[in-house]
Amino acid sequence: MPITANIAPNISTTQTGNFRFAIVFTLSATQILDKTSFTLSNITISDNDDITVRLINVSSNTAFIAVEVDDESSGSFTVDVTGNVTVNRTTETLSGTTKTINYSTVSNIQSTFGIIEYTEDGMITVPVSFGESVKSLSKTDFEMTRISGDDISCLIHWLTGTAASYEMNFIPDVDTVGSFILDIFGVITTVDDMEREEITVTPITVTYDRRIPEAIMEIPEPLSQGRWVTYLEFNKFTNDEVSIVGLSASDFIIDGVENAVITHIYRAVSITSKPTDQQYHTLTDTSIWVAENINTATTAKGRYFVIVFDIPEVTDETINIALKKNSVRNAFHL
Repeated sequence: MPITANIAPNISTTQTGNFRFAIVFTLSATQILDKTSFTLSNITISDNDDITVRLINVSSNTAFIAVEVDDESSGSFTVDVTGNVTVNRTTETLSGTTKTINYSTVSNIQSTFGIIEYTEDGMITVPVSFGESVKSLSKTDFEMTRISGDDISCLIHWLTGTAASYEMNFIPDVDTVGSFILDIFGVITTVDDMEREEITVTPITVTYDRRIPEAIMEIPEPLSQGRWVTYLEFNKFTNDEVSIVGLSASDFIIDGVENAVITHIYRAVSITSKPTDQQYHTLTDTSIWVAENINTATTAKGRYFVIVFDIPEVTDETINIALKKNSVRNAFHL
């Protein structure tokens, strides 16, 4: 009757270095295994150039096998038992279920993306650090996957840094918007000339917005004697939530009258919810509006504004008010 062999019951996960496994024989209390009858020739290992297998010893019911794995290698191999062993001086056939064992001695390298930095000129910098100093890193080791918006071809990008600290830099084309996932792939070489084929890193999502602010101004209407008001909104027709900074009284041109003077600029607190008609007429409500310094460019992000100006003389001329070109900036990168 065949002797059943339980192959590598101690192996259940991927082995990450040299290791040992057992082959346990199912024997009754009266069966005695001739330890010398089981040899390495009874073990069938699938072809694999990464490993070296040797028999350590055989006990009363278990054979112990050592496996040496080459550095920087990964894969799998199968183990089976064949042939015969001697039990109670009788030749018995071995029977077992083939076992697959996975291994990997590939050295991982840890990498981390830092906090994304935005500059006023539209540049985006993504810091990236490694667990050890590396060399021959290039921008082609990074993968950009579009999530939304414009195609990633609108992004000029380059890599700077050395040793364990680098920066991926991006400049989106003007009037583009979108988001993408940044990841790292490929083989990285350390300064000690060790190849790291596995990079452990959490991808990061990068967003950008360099859309040009489009100002839409309502026709001015009288607020009181000599005082007029107009309403300013950015990117109304495209329904894009583009907020701006940099607005001041000197950015406006008022035609049709002489000596018109802007006296107040009110900025809506919200950049996502347009004020209601009633709220446009309650400018003293500080939960809705902030009165800006008319002589200083605004630094807080805004999308909805109310402009109040005085006209010293009564006029029946058409009053036109407009915003100077390039007077404000998209606030996304600030």
